[in-house]
Amino acid sequence: MNNLKRSIRPGLILTALILITAACQSNGSPDSSPAPASTQTPTATRALPPTWTPVPAVFVPPSPYRTPWPTPRRDSVPVASTATRTPSAAPDVLTSAGLETVAWAKHIKGYEDIDSPFQSSDLWDLMTCDLTLSFTLELSGRFDAPLVGIMGGASGWMSAQTLSNQDRLVDQLVLATFLGDDESTYDVLHSGAIERSPFGHMWQGYGLRFERGEPTSTDRWGMVDGATYNTGGIYRVVITYHAIDQNNGTMFATVNGVQAGCYECQDSGQPDYYPVGKSFSGDDLTAVRVFASPNGALIKGLTVQACPSVFYVAVDIRPDCITSGIDTIQAIIFGDSSVDVSEINPLTIRIGTQGVKIVNGIVMAHAEYLNDDPYPDLNVQLWNGLEGDQPFTVLTGQLKNYRQFEGTDTLCTTP
Repeated sequence: MNNLKRSIRPGLILTALILITAACQSNGSPDSSPAPASTQTPTATRALPPTWTPVPAVFVPPSPYRTPWPTPRRDSVPVASTATRTPSAAPDVLTSAGLETVAWAKHIKGYEDIDSPFQSSDLWDLMTCDLTLSFTLELSGRFDAPLVGIMGGASGWMSAQTLSNQDRLVDQLVLATFLGDDESTYDVLHSGAIERSPFGHMWQGYGLRFERGEPTSTDRWGMVDGATYNTGGIYRVVITYHAIDQNNGTMFATVNGVQAGCYECQDSGQPDYYPVGKSFSGDDLTAVRVFASPNGALIKGLTVQACPSVFYVAVDIRPDCITSGIDTIQAIIFGDSSVDVSEINPLTIRIGTQGVKIVNGIVMAHAEYLNDDPYPDLNVQLWNGLEGDQPFTVLTGQLKNYRQFEGTDTLCTTP
């Protein structure tokens, strides 16, 4: 495309001008005045495990399955009854029925430079805290649609495209949920409110197109040398994903520190809506992955700051009092209608600093029925990895699809 203006037919230009003029005369535009988003820390509760049935001293083979095994649990930290979330940080210490438990905090995970299609194995939970994705996008030539974002339980990404304007290279970077999205699909105000109809207009945006060299004019609002022009095709991108509920969320981005904005009538002065973002949706915002599709570009320093996707299981840890002379801990992970213990990877189970015991190449974990419900439970032997006097302990692990879980139990530790 040698000239963007030549690529637009005169009839389309006339139609666009008529629509923009009509929009300027409308009094029903969304509110664009700054307003801080509300913050509220979610609360969480965890049930104590069901009554424990003593396990034989000699571990027996798994019992035959008596019922079809259910789908693995796909929930997250319980939140308020409204099933909506507005916090930007994970909860700290939670208390339920006298059992003190520690919630998952944000993790920071970095990945190698990416020059080929990539999908992380890590799962992240947007219902527990926001996810921040940062990276540097290097465009040294002409590129069409390098993509970096999230997928899985929900999808939303940054899409880049190299354009040309009067023999000048211009890079367009926009948030998208479908291929071909542009600023006309932006629908989230700075307050986080989602508008029923997108308020953006094509070619009426700020912080979305960047000149690799010198522009024809530098006196427009918000022009920054090295950020909006003279970029050399180097873009530092930060995307923040926020869950509204388990199926809907919003995303905002900065490119070279510049926030995006949309104009209602004409692209001069500060944008009418600024900053702006885009909504996204999916079937489960508690389990998303990071992905990248460079399409010839180079993605450097890809880093995620987020809360791991974790669900909670009922556990019973024996003995109740653990002394320094005990080298083996027995743990029961109770299955139920939403926990399928066959989906657990026993090699990932840990208590403290130690994991599951392996004797003569055999992993000391098997399924059996240990309470009155019809669901199998997982019986595991682990090395004693507890340190010091602790009123409770946390068991952690992963499913075969890498989703993380944890369970807690009260206990006493003595020297």
